[in-house]
Amino acid sequence: MRDLREVERELSRLKESIALAKAPPVQVAAAPGQAPVPVDPLEDPSPLVLSQAADVLTSDMLSVQALMKDRCVQYLTALTDRRYQGVEWDRDGNAFLLAQNSRIPVGELSPKDIDLYYLALRMTVVEKTCARVKRPFILDDVLTGVDEAKLPLVARMLKHLGTLTQVLHVTAHPGFGQMSDGTVNV
Repeated sequence: MRDLREVERELSRLKESIALAKAPPVQVAAAPGQAPVPVDPLEDPSPLVLSQAADVLTSDMLSVQALMKDRCVQYLTALTDRRYQGVEWDRDGNAFLLAQNSRIPVGELSPKDIDLYYLALRMTVVEKTCARVKRPFILDDVLTGVDEAKLPLVARMLKHLGTLTQVLHVTAHPGFGQMSDGTVNV
C-alpha cells in the first residue's frame, strides 16, 4: 500500500506536467531570419511510471524496461499511426522514441505525442502488472487531444485491458459509453 503523501506528490507532479504541456513553450530570441528556439523540454513521465512498475513487480528498472518494451511499442505505433517505430529507455528510465532515422527524447516531442506515449506506457504497465496486483485502471478524460478517428482504437485497447483488470474511464465523450460494459452518470 502506498503512502498518502506519496500519492499526493505524484498527483501534484502530474498536474504540473499537464500545466506545462498546455502552456506555450518559453522561447529564446534567435538571430534575425531564424525561428525562436524552445528553451525547456517537457517532462518525461517514464522514470516515475517505470519506477512504480518496478516497485509493483519487485524488480529492477532494467528488467522492467525489457518486460515493457515490446508491448509499449505496439501500443505506441498504433496510437501514432506508425510515426514512431520503437522506444528505448536509459538506465534512469528516460525515454527516447525511434522515428525514421532519428532518436528523439520524449521531452522534446509535441505535447500531443507525449500524451500518446504516456497513454501507451500506462496501458503497458497496467497490462504487465495486473497479473501480480489487481488494481483498477483509472483514466480521467485524457483523450481530449486524441483524433476522433483514433477513439474506437483506444476504446478497443481499454476493452482489452478490461478483460485483465477493472477499467474506470471518466469521460464526457458519448462514443465510449457505447463500447463499455456499463456506464454511470455523475
